[in-house]
Amino acid sequence: MYSSDFDKYADKYDSLVIKLGELGIKSVLLSTNTGILDERAPTYLSRVKDFILHAHQAGITVHAMHMQSYTYLDDYNSAVTATNKVIAFNNSVDQTERFDGIHLDVEPHTHPDWNSQTGFLPGSQVNENIMKRFVGLLDTLKSVVDSAMKNGSDSLFISADQTYWIHDKIAAGQLQTGTVNDLLQFADFITLFDYTDNYEKLVSYIESEVTQSSHPNSIVAALKTTDDKNYPQESFYDEGWFAFDKSEKELSKHYENSPAFLGTCIFEYGSVRKMFENRFPVGLITSVEDDICLNEIFDKTSPGKWTRSENGIIDNGITEDLTKVHYGEKAIFVKVDWTTGIQNASLRYELKSDNKDWSTKKTLYFWGMSDVQSQGKLKFCFIDEDGDYWQSKTSFDLSTDYT
Repeated sequence: MYSSDFDKYADKYDSLVIKLGELGIKSVLLSTNTGILDERAPTYLSRVKDFILHAHQAGITVHAMHMQSYTYLDDYNSAVTATNKVIAFNNSVDQTERFDGIHLDVEPHTHPDWNSQTGFLPGSQVNENIMKRFVGLLDTLKSVVDSAMKNGSDSLFISADQTYWIHDKIAAGQLQTGTVNDLLQFADFITLFDYTDNYEKLVSYIESEVTQSSHPNSIVAALKTTDDKNYPQESFYDEGWFAFDKSEKELSKHYENSPAFLGTCIFEYGSVRKMFENRFPVGLITSVEDDICLNEIFDKTSPGKWTRSENGIIDNGITEDLTKVHYGEKAIFVKVDWTTGIQNASLRYELKSDNKDWSTKKTLYFWGMSDVQSQGKLKFCFIDEDGDYWQSKTSFDLSTDYT
């Protein structure tokens, strides 16, 4: 979680933790400024403590992502100082306010020497030395944490990022150092950058690491959700929440019996939150539309009305005329009777036709917004039980009759 998202919820971290729970997040790698993680910055110190407390109360662990630069590969002293700041923070606060671990986001492949002309040539030691520095950094920090534990400090999980293709370089003989087992000598788990929007590649990119890791619960697959204009094929941002959610679940299921597989994580929270909140966007259509709508015409009427209660809209009345238009276009004409308007109402309606009974398989979700009592906008989306879906290209105007 970047500082921007962390700061946005200042003094209302109970709300942030609820939002994390909605996404099924069990652990947070928190971008942490160790330079002010002490009494010199009481406001920042208080916010970190408050967030960790609320997270722990919800069963969410928090790791200090306190190194986010390749520069630590060349400056072990700064890395030790930053880690000691986290340990000192933990020693100064209550048990429920302490970090559970430290996370290294140094990414050796971003080092300016990595892409030199000789980096991957036979016999070159440029990239090899960078990876050795990375392993050595983990070794150094594990010694720092172990020494602190001997002096009475709490234990800390140690984790680090690694891109999946390092294994390919090792397999090709271009590197000798940097296997997950090299890193796991000193780290508890590794987050592998499994950056693709293709499910088959999600599985294959990390297969070697999951298979070859000799440490149980040590491999976390990191899925990308940021709006990456340069490499959109690496992120699920354009595909949307349902495609991401389905792929993440299938990936986890694929490796659920692999001892080394610990789970998945996302890069990053702000973008996946946006995907979730806009999971019914205009203009996103998947191939499943042809499976459930091709050349089908629905003419079904069920008169009734919606009734607003304190808890939302109740009853099951709606008048609809759904038409599948040829050439891939869709239209929906809806007349809804309700007793009063409601802001941001979520309406759920199970659709049945004479030809198909979709009541147990497909659900038609109406996402309605009523600005005034006489008009509103309607978006709709089919979702089946395994996560496939299609959506309308645009929202639709609707009018209401009051009785």
